Amino acid sequence: MKLSNIKETVQEFDMVQLIEAQDAIVSHKEPAISIHGNTPSEKLTNVMAALWIKDDMLRNNRTLQESLRHYAERVRNTFSKDVSFNN
Repeated sequence: MKLSNIKETVQEFDMVQLIEAQDAIVSHKEPAISIHGNTPSEKLTNVMAALWIKDDMLRNNRTLQESLRHYAERVRNTFSKDVSFNN
């Protein structure tokens, strides 16, 4: 996950384009827009992140930079939680 790639995607494309790209990737098709990523899963991650950030900007009246920071914080928190996989 490269925040610079996600930021560029947020700036370049609108919600409709991103949703269509997400649908194409999930359907194992090439999206009509150029999405950064070496694999379909990386492209899907970047599209989903861009959608989340755009939504966060609209719902919470945040700037792009604030929403990017908030997204990165959420991802870091997800990975830093003390989770035990042993039952």
